[in-house]
Amino acid sequence: LHKSLVSPLADNPVKPEPEYELPACYKHTPQRLQPGYLTKFKEETLFYMFYSMPQDEAQLIATDELSSRGWWFHKRYKLWMIHAPNTAVHKSPRGERGSYLVFDPAVWEVVPKSDLEILYEDIEQPPRLPRPKHLQVRH
Repeated sequence: LHKSLVSPLADNPVKPEPEYELPACYKHTPQRLQPGYLTKFKEETLFYMFYSMPQDEAQLIATDELSSRGWWFHKRYKLWMIHAPNTAVHKSPRGERGSYLVFDPAVWEVVPKSDLEILYEDIEQPPRLPRPKHLQVRH
C-alpha cells in the first residue's frame, strides 16, 4: 500500500520506479592520483586543478607538477609565476628583479610582467612529493 499511495488527496497512484542495472564499467574504483602522473597534462589543466579543487589532494599534486616545471606560487599576489625566457634576472640576498610569465586566473592565460621585484619570503615552498622512478623529471 505505501508504494502506491502518494497522498490521501491524490487521485492517481504513484508510478513504479523502473528497474535499473548499473553497467559493469561503472562499478570499478578509479586509481588515485599519484605524484608524477600529471606529467602528460597541459599546464592549463594543472592550473584548472589548482584553482578549482581547493584543499583537495588533486590540488596538492597539481602544485607539485607545476613546481617541477619551474613554476612557483607567489603567496602575496596569489599567482603562479615563472621566469620569462631569454631575460635577465637581477638577484639579491632577499629576492630578485626581472621579467616573468604570470598565470592570471581572471583572464585564464599566461601574461608577461616586466620589471617585477620578487622577495623570496613571498614564494611558497613546493611540496616535492615522492614520485615513482619511471615518472621522475630530470632537470
